[in-house]
Amino acid sequence: MAKEARATAKDEVGQLLAAMKNMRENLQRIVGEVKAASGNMAAASRQLNSSSELMSKNAGDQAGSAS
Repeated sequence: MAKEARATAKDEVGQLLAAMKNMRENLQRIVGEVKAASGNMAAASRQLNSSSELMSKNAGDQAGSAS
């Protein structure tokens, strides 16, 4: 997806090239959005893991102090 085709003709080949360029741009946008979303999910997963560890530690501390 690194090469850009320039569509200057107005015939069927030119229309096809224009459509392919549009498709390429849309795919690049979608891949970027997916990459950003996966980064957000990874960050949220780390936060959930941290919260879970803290809750587990606090539950263990409370259980120990109740004994």
